[in-house]
Amino acid sequence: MRRFLLAALMLGPTWAVAADAQRRTVFAYLHPNRTANADGLTSLAANANVLTHVSPCWLIVEDAKGALVAEVDPALVAFCRESGLLLVPRLEQKNFSRALVHAFLRDPKARARLVGQLVPWLLATGCHGVNLDFEYVPAADRNRLTNFVRELSAALRPHGLLLTMAVPAKMQENVKSSWSGAFDYAALGRACDLIILMAYDEHYGGGPAGPVASLPFVERVLSYATKTITRNKVLLGMPFYARDWPADGKGKARTARDALALAEISGAEVKWDERARSPWFQYLENGVTRTVWFEDFRSIAAKVLAADRTRIGGLSIWRLGNEDPAFWLPIAQYREGAGLKGLLAAFQSAMRNLPKSAKK
Repeated sequence: MRRFLLAALMLGPTWAVAADAQRRTVFAYLHPNRTANADGLTSLAANANVLTHVSPCWLIVEDAKGALVAEVDPALVAFCRESGLLLVPRLEQKNFSRALVHAFLRDPKARARLVGQLVPWLLATGCHGVNLDFEYVPAADRNRLTNFVRELSAALRPHGLLLTMAVPAKMQENVKSSWSGAFDYAALGRACDLIILMAYDEHYGGGPAGPVASLPFVERVLSYATKTITRNKVLLGMPFYARDWPADGKGKARTARDALALAEISGAEVKWDERARSPWFQYLENGVTRTVWFEDFRSIAAKVLAADRTRIGGLSIWRLGNEDPAFWLPIAQYREGAGLKGLLAAFQSAMRNLPKSAKK
């Protein structure tokens, strides 16, 4: 409670968006499982008026022949309709399999089969479009991926359906990169309505400890993206999560909320890396020193400011329910723009996200 109120007080002197700003896009992902994602649904209910798009993880390319596995939550569809939110479910390949997506993209019949299933499903369920999130696409499939996105776009647009796409962060072009080489920013930007920059995992579980998304990293990713994609189509991905590394081993993911709670429970000293604009701490577990890099109000606000300075289309959140409620203060103000309207939005967000005990 004390931490949240402090963040609210900090908002005025530390945060200001461009005077000519208009209401921006705030896109958010939601886990598909209602039981596992109770926190996500709570966050959605509290912050629906800050959001513009919601992307539940409902759609999977099941095999290389383009079979579609889909689930839907009618209650969520109704909630989005009542709240004026655009519903754009996420489509991924099963298990993010490199072999599956490679075989699928190489087969024109499989691509056509998937599109033929997807479009009627979106229309029947009342969705407004789809979010394509193919990952670990082989660099050799760069042109095939672009062609598939063009085919999907051509099928969606006559029905007024949106095509949004998540892409790996990159700071320069490297067509041989096993992570980002398949993603032709310029061509994909022309075919899609929105491009989500996954500007996180700068340091990942399999590598050394470090910021999930330092500010210099985010700024370089934004600089490259806006040179190749129309600015108002670009959304900056915001990591609502942390990573926790042992002294010598593989790191694991934590929610930003849990990381902050861990620091308090363990009595660790939270340190601030000024260059990275990110907090971190260390703690002992069974005699092993572990290092946690996470996001807090300050680091999220710094990224939101970077999005504002770059004049892009908005933000994307991975994912709802992982956050410290204080994250919503800068995001709510950014959504509405400068002036009293933005300040009011931040205040309303603060009141909605107060702990229940503080509202009594």
